[in-house]
Amino acid sequence: MCIRDSCQSCIIKVRWFNKLKEYLIYHYQMMQSLYPNIPKEPRRRRRRRKDKNAPKKQLPSYICYLKTRRESAKIDYPGLNHLELVTRMAEEWNNLSKEDRVVYQEMAGQDKERFEREKEEYNENYGFRRVKRNKEEGGPKRQTTAFFWYMKERTESAKAENPDLIEIENR
Repeated sequence: MCIRDSCQSCIIKVRWFNKLKEYLIYHYQMMQSLYPNIPKEPRRRRRRRKDKNAPKKQLPSYICYLKTRRESAKIDYPGLNHLELVTRMAEEWNNLSKEDRVVYQEMAGQDKERFEREKEEYNENYGFRRVKRNKEEGGPKRQTTAFFWYMKERTESAKAENPDLIEIENR
């Protein structure tokens, strides 16, 4: 924008933007009147509900460390809020030696075993099972498409024209 308020190019730009704004508002209102079911904002996908009987997920070693250290960290750092407290514990975790981490990795391994056990029990009792339908021999199959009718006619005529072609077995 120019320093002067009466600059001709600035006045033209402002008028043009105002007309564009009016145009867009008018057409938006027209679309709303013609199509009232147009959503005003995009619809969000609904989350799938989690089964209440499903087992809790396994915890990584870092989370096991946080769970065991949280109470003592509140005592060690009394004036910190939750975010600062977790930040301090994360720094401590990064500075832990591999020997000290073994304890928490074993805890995570036990939790993983627990999860696998509960998952097997869950799958036996509540899990998703695909039901296989028993198909009768020679029973009805899917509807034959036009392509299959065409190929059936073509193969018969191709066999008649070329008797020395090898027939491929059905797999």
